[in-house]
Amino acid sequence: MLRLLPSASGAPNRTPSASEGLFASPWHLLGQSLALPVLLGGLSLCPCFVLAEDPPLPNPDKPVDYVAWINAQYSKGIKENAAEVYREALDAFVEDKQALELATRWDPPWRDYERRKLQRWLDKNERCLERFAAAAQMRDCYFEFQSETGSAFEVGLPMMKPLRDVSRMLAARARLRLAHGETEAAVEDIVTLVCAGRHLESQPYLIGYLVGVSVRATAYGLLIRFPQVASGEVDYDAVLRSLRRVDRVPRSPKKQLGVERITYLDALQRYCKDDDGDGRLDKLDIPTLESVEFARPETIETLIAECDRFLERWYEVLSSDYSTGKRLAQELRQDLKAQGRAPVCVLLAGFWGSMRMYRQLVAERGGARIVLRIHAFKAEHGHWPKGLKETGTSASIRRDPFSGQEFVYRLKDGEPLLYSVGENGIDDGGKPAEDGKQWSPTGDAILWPPTEK
Repeated sequence: MLRLLPSASGAPNRTPSASEGLFASPWHLLGQSLALPVLLGGLSLCPCFVLAEDPPLPNPDKPVDYVAWINAQYSKGIKENAAEVYREALDAFVEDKQALELATRWDPPWRDYERRKLQRWLDKNERCLERFAAAAQMRDCYFEFQSETGSAFEVGLPMMKPLRDVSRMLAARARLRLAHGETEAAVEDIVTLVCAGRHLESQPYLIGYLVGVSVRATAYGLLIRFPQVASGEVDYDAVLRSLRRVDRVPRSPKKQLGVERITYLDALQRYCKDDDGDGRLDKLDIPTLESVEFARPETIETLIAECDRFLERWYEVLSSDYSTGKRLAQELRQDLKAQGRAPVCVLLAGFWGSMRMYRQLVAERGGARIVLRIHAFKAEHGHWPKGLKETGTSASIRRDPFSGQEFVYRLKDGEPLLYSVGENGIDDGGKPAEDGKQWSPTGDAILWPPTEK
């Protein structure tokens, strides 16, 4: 697990319990400290989890250095690593908390003095943004694990949060460029965000994946608001062509299930204790967490088998459609609850939130493509399309990942309305959530016209 860093207020961040983690808000998982379980490894149950070689089995007497093993596995074959260039970008990064808060704000719109403040911040970070863009253009990227103790359960990933901050700064530059009529330059920035998001999303640990999803979501959010922010005429087809060069279907967090297993193995060898000497493990004693006594003592072999069964069931959740996956996750949650304080409940929680984030990203990617196409259609024909098929987008782009059907599209008072049924899977007639957020447990997720996120 990532070492728990203090939050901005100085208070320690709390790790969600097993029951909370399964259904925690996905964007909460990207808290300020990015404190999340980073769970690693290869799982032999499903072919997609198989690595070049199986990880060694845990050894409490002489613990396996899983951090070194992981780094060796995932750096194989990389000749030019984009992670080194991203590090150059971060070395040149000039932080400004006030400017960063401005960069992430949509409503109310920036005032003139706020735009000037942002521009001064961007000028100071010219070198940072140049190296960030150079890194995003590279093919291979792997951020090595760092651990002072050698434990995979206490891995530090200090680059993740500043990389997210730089991506937000780049998004602010794209918005300013759009407002100034610099459409091509703005599109270059958005393409950079998509590429950087793909790099991070491809990391084998959950926190890198979540940051990558967040960065890509930022890019698609910009594209959805493109017609609203851009000044002057826009060649939407040209924007789409630039996007298609680099945009790929988002990956679900299946790969990260594979890496979960190694951290679990490392926790078994380092932190699970046999207090009475009967050869079975009785409690989990991790320095950054409260000591947990298990509901029943188990052998290390039994605990590994339990982990594998758990991960296999989560693979089924991630492979299912949204409604089926939600039901399976509920069943899994109940089974975890029945197990009480088993180690798998403590170590392997939080995946449902990442699954929701993944589906939100798929919806925003499809929404961005459709929004650009309906505006291209309007520019060409002088009126809005009557249905989504007229936009020329593919069936996969038009499919709402929360319903399995097409996104809902219709003209309302002569203007287009596009939305996903959202997390409840119910078409609420285009009614947004009461909290005003785009993604909430209730209400529809409005893609056009844009709403506050």
